[in-house]
Formats: sequence, C-alpha cells, structure tokens
Amino acid sequence: MAEVIITKGKVKLLQNGDWKSYKGGDTFVVPKGVVHTVTNYDIEPTERVSIFIQVHEGIQNENFASHIVESEK
Repeated sequence: MAEVIITKGKVKLLQNGDWKSYKGGDTFVVPKGVVHTVTNYDIEPTERVSIFIQVHEGIQNENFASHIVESEK
C-alpha cells in the first residue's frame, strides 16, 4: 500500500533520511515499504489525513498522475 497524506498546518516529513517541510493543504505520497514519520512544525496543532491506496506489483507507479479521457456523448 502507498500512503497519501494531506496536511493542515505546517509539518515536516522524514523519509529516506531527509526532512522536508510542508504547509497546510499540501499532499504527499509515501511509496510502499518506505519508513517515514511526520511531525508538527507549527505553533498551532496540526492535522493529517492518511489515505492508503493499493499498489499492484508489476504496474508502473505514475505518482498518481492525471490523464484526460475523452467521454462519449
């Protein structure tokens, strides 16, 4: 499973030994099997919502890219 995290407030993400800062409303993806932690980096309390998405073996992960699909009328 990959984890999609949506933040409220300022947080820092530790992933692969590097800390990265995010602000409220930012969304980031933690790939399957990656050890990570998220910490508050704000004077106000922060909130995070995690959504777990099934990742299938053998399918190239496109980082949740959007694709325009023509609709039938």
